[in-house]
Amino acid sequence: MQDLQAYLNSLGLTSVTILRSGRFYLEITSKEARKSSGIDYISRKENLKKEETAAFGDGHNDIPMLEMVGFPIVMANAFKDVKAHAFKITKSNDEDGVSYGIHRYLVS
Repeated sequence: MQDLQAYLNSLGLTSVTILRSGRFYLEITSKEARKSSGIDYISRKENLKKEETAAFGDGHNDIPMLEMVGFPIVMANAFKDVKAHAFKITKSNDEDGVSYGIHRYLVS
């Protein structure tokens, strides 16, 4: 998968982003379709400070989004290098990790 990603990146396709989102998955998307763009839009529209935002992620494609928020929460099933961006690690996707993370780390 890493070799395929490296080859695709070497093609110089400037209008797309190519990122691993799982052990056997590559996500090839328009550069315009990024989760971090959505976070930025909502944060500006609602005048939110970084420390007032949170996001959940598990793949390399989530790193830009995780870096934008005050409380990046990463799923237990994420890659080790994605976990390095976490404020907290929650349960895996199969264990309702988002729900658990909201209640454990965000709701007082």
